Amino acid sequence: IRGTYTHAGNTKLGRGVTVINRAAGPIDQDGTCYPSKWCENCYAMHGFFRRFKLQEKYQAGILNLPEDVCQYCRIHVSGDMDTVIYIQMLIAWVNRHPETYFWGYTRSWTQPELLPHLEELRSLPNMQLFGSTDPTMGLPPGSWRIAGINLPEETRVKGLVCPYERCSNQCPPDCTSNKTRPADPRHIRMMPDCKTCGYCMVKTRGNVLFNTHSTS
Repeated sequence: IRGTYTHAGNTKLGRGVTVINRAAGPIDQDGTCYPSKWCENCYAMHGFFRRFKLQEKYQAGILNLPEDVCQYCRIHVSGDMDTVIYIQMLIAWVNRHPETYFWGYTRSWTQPELLPHLEELRSLPNMQLFGSTDPTMGLPPGSWRIAGINLPEETRVKGLVCPYERCSNQCPPDCTSNKTRPADPRHIRMMPDCKTCGYCMVKTRGNVLFNTHSTS
């Protein structure tokens, strides 16, 4: 199973967060994703990821899941859960680290053969797994937390706009960062990073909405 991990985190997740990454893109193109039409502009194929050739790194690496895991672990900034074997490996790994808060977002709920195993992973007390969706696809099973897109036309999903992307009370009244990407240069985030916020990885209920990412 190919991929990489780091304990460094990043500016969005926060420092000192374990991060698992795998190759993005469709299964039939050596990726690990079951993408929707929306995924044609996947952020993991552009910007920082392209500049530093990270997809090539994820393809080349052998993903030996670490046993020294930080307090928080983000599963798949890039890539997804593509096989039963891999999901079962994640289940065993998460179970071995009950003191760690794991969280992630997946479109693999669309695959009937994977869904029962994703449900098992999602049921673990220290795992928060969101079903990702967008205006070009359906909704995850009714009991799932949903990760949607913050768009006026996406009326099916209600939830908290990601506090990392939301305007703080220090933003100017006409700041556009809740509406457009790339971000308004005057934007001051409500939360400095995911680790500080804690909404996705700790709460057991409540959806989240993300703004669209720039692909420049």
